[in-house]
Amino acid sequence: RQIRPLQAQNVLVISDRHSLLDILADPDRYRYGGPPALVRLALRLAPMPDAILLLDAPEDVLRARKQELDLDQTARLRRNYLDLYPTRRGCHVIDATRPLDEITSEILDILKTNYL
Repeated sequence: RQIRPLQAQNVLVISDRHSLLDILADPDRYRYGGPPALVRLALRLAPMPDAILLLDAPEDVLRARKQELDLDQTARLRRNYLDLYPTRRGCHVIDATRPLDEITSEILDILKTNYL
């Protein structure tokens, strides 16, 4: 409900995650047991942000930040996100292992180059 009106006003919409994409990458988190095709249909109908930024890091770094998942679950989820997100328009994978100023600079470059 919020994305389309903002896009109609030429406002750049940025998201750090998209719930429908998240359901495809991690259906257990959302307790979704339905067919993935239904989620893909909803994705075609739902408005998407102009840019989606996926901050990526190796499994051990992710595991240190989210300790409730074991290493196998973390690896599976990372693989799911890396397989799914880059296939979407406006998605950018950012290496989050670098210093914050480098990450910030890359994000600003992506936004300037592609959206401003």
